[in-house]
Amino acid sequence: DIENAEWPILATETPWVLNKFKQAILEFHGLNDEPRHTLYAQAAQTMLNNGFRVVHIHGNNFADMYYPPGTLYKVPKVLEV
Repeated sequence: DIENAEWPILATETPWVLNKFKQAILEFHGLNDEPRHTLYAQAAQTMLNNGFRVVHIHGNNFADMYYPPGTLYKVPKVLEV
């Protein structure tokens, strides 16, 4: 965990590097900061394209909940995947 510095790296990393890892545990911080969503999506897609799969996800209870605009849903501000 390198406190959000991992996302630009994961979004553009090569298969040669990613394939050196068998698993990754990631934290999506600040889900209420919607401009981050694009980078999170790019990184997630890169990981999925290189064979990684989500096997567990849960909200981290140290942060508040986020209420996406225009919805009735609430989401933890931090997700661990």
